[in-house]
Amino acid sequence: MCQNNSVKALLLVFFVLLSPASSIASADWGTVVATSETTGKVAISGDIIEFPITVQRGHNSSEKAWIGLSVSSAPENWDVGFYEENGQILFLNFPENENKKRNVILRVKTPSEANDGVYSVWVNFVPDEGDISIQEFVVKIDSDADINMQLYSAIPGLETSPAEPVEFIVTIENNYDHRIKVNLDVLEKSEDWDIQLLEIENKKYRITKQSLEKNSKQDFIVRVNPPIDTVDGSYTITVAVTPENGPQSAKETLELEINGNIETNEALVLIPEEVNLILSPGSDSEIYVTIKNTGIQQLENVELRMQDVSGISTDVRMFGAIDKLDSGESKEIPVQISVRADASSGSKDILMRAISDTTNSEDGTIAIVVERSESSGFFGVGLILISICVLGLIIYKFGRR
Repeated sequence: MCQNNSVKALLLVFFVLLSPASSIASADWGTVVATSETTGKVAISGDIIEFPITVQRGHNSSEKAWIGLSVSSAPENWDVGFYEENGQILFLNFPENENKKRNVILRVKTPSEANDGVYSVWVNFVPDEGDISIQEFVVKIDSDADINMQLYSAIPGLETSPAEPVEFIVTIENNYDHRIKVNLDVLEKSEDWDIQLLEIENKKYRITKQSLEKNSKQDFIVRVNPPIDTVDGSYTITVAVTPENGPQSAKETLELEINGNIETNEALVLIPEEVNLILSPGSDSEIYVTIKNTGIQQLENVELRMQDVSGISTDVRMFGAIDKLDSGESKEIPVQISVRADASSGSKDILMRAISDTTNSEDGTIAIVVERSESSGFFGVGLILISICVLGLIIYKFGRR
């Protein structure tokens, strides 16, 4: 296989060197021919431009055949190559009796500093038998080219209660003729609001950029976490996408209606001050957990219950149950979390739940990461060495009596 490719490469160089530079025409005859309907495009500096090329059998389709593809001339610092599904290619092989058309992409990566103007890329199509075809592809760099891009949400308005997070699904649509990479930003939001731009699949990772093929769409999530003390009213969040290679941007304004009297499926909501804590063995920490009544009815005998885990204990510092919790009202409950000195390292989840006479909250969790520091290990070793020394001193001083 390596020898065959080496022979083909030598033949390709040989044919290219012998071909006259003025031979600018499609092949009149060849075992394999390459054609392209689009040979010129407009782009912005930094764009990746793709020219589709169809490669198919010419004459003698019953025999094996191949064609070489090479770039004979390109502007300085431009990255140009031929690509198929599996990556960059130099040759295409056609087995015996194989007449299926092959789709190839001539990919041109323009440098971000390219000046406006018209540029040419020359390529060679060299069949194993037949005429060589030399083709020109033209790229016009225009910094004022229109990047046809849209940003929108099918549901741009939602209603929620304070401290109840909501999620908007926003769509980026690329109608530009080339692949684009865009930056995602939040341009406008209320002060102290937590806005997260998340990828759509698992809603776990925050995103700052997205890459879109031409004529494609991609969705992302805008998660809005209004603070618990948010006043009822209408609030707006503006998100924007801006191409890396151009100043144009697209914006979408999302509207969130805060209604403290809204009836939700979950009347009791837990809002911990911290959801992740890092503690060392023998240490403790106090956090606050807020219990909020998001329903429309008054709740009675409301309690916060925590579940201890191995090596970690909790102390809910509330004197009995909350007698009454009115609609929209919330209470902060201090919780002492203590890690035993012999607790093993690792992450452990503490479960918590708010209960009342008529309803319960969904279970919440606080992740406690127990990290045993190196200093504590050295301290323990030091204590052991000191104890041995003291014991030796006692034996030396009193043992001879």
